[in-house]
Amino acid sequence: MGVYTMVVVIVAIVFVAGTVNRWISAQKKIAEAKKSDEAIKLIKELEERVITLERITTDKGISLREEIDAL
Repeated sequence: MGVYTMVVVIVAIVFVAGTVNRWISAQKKIAEAKKSDEAIKLIKELEERVITLERITTDKGISLREEIDAL
C-alpha cells in the first residue's frame, strides 16, 4: 500500500466518522424534541386538572360530592 493510498484511506475514515457523528447528534436532537413535545402536552393536561380542582374548591354553589362524582 502506497503512501498516497494510506492518506486517501485516512481522509475517507475521517469524513465517514464526522458524518456518523453529525447523524448521531441529529438523532439525539430529534429525540429531545419529541420529549419536549410530550412534556408540553403533559403540562397542559395538568393545568386543566388544576383549573378544575380550583373551580371545585372555590365554587360554593355546587355540592363538592356532586362535582367530584361528575368527573
